Amino acid sequence: MRLMIVTGTSGSGKSSALNKLEDLGFYCVDNLPVALVSSLVSRLSDSIKISHQGIAICIDIRTEDEGTGDFREYLKELSKTIDVTVMFFDANEQTLNQRFNETRRRHPLSHGERPLTDAIRLERVLLEPLAAAADLFIDTSEMSPYEQRQFIQERVTASQASRMSILVKSFGFKKGAPVDAD
Repeated sequence: MRLMIVTGTSGSGKSSALNKLEDLGFYCVDNLPVALVSSLVSRLSDSIKISHQGIAICIDIRTEDEGTGDFREYLKELSKTIDVTVMFFDANEQTLNQRFNETRRRHPLSHGERPLTDAIRLERVLLEPLAAAADLFIDTSEMSPYEQRQFIQERVTASQASRMSILVKSFGFKKGAPVDAD
């Protein structure tokens, strides 16, 4: 079984990556508290092997808690038994400012009197333990959402063995050729 941990700064493309992982056959969970990761993995480890490629979990500042150091130790232990990959998404401050201003969404830490630039800097400090544990650091500053999804697909499928997929479709010409036939 594979476990993909998707983390990083707000506005850097984590949701887009999680959506792509779902398209690639992963069981995806967004905004899962760190304390529940071990419970989820232990409950789903056997059933996921049959129906999905693995589990993808998004952990970010919304689920931030005191236990990120313990979480790093848990990941080390877990990687002895299953394939664990931590992907950290980030973008430069100017790009993050632009993305938040274009979408008019509030940064999770910009509530109250805190300006957006201060919220972005604080988030980077709080996520530093997760960034240090990352196997793959992805800077999305110059990537479009399409390029980011393509990058994720290449990284995930490159580590899988090549598989051939064959679809056999039976039909009759009584009502004409099927619309989706090549």
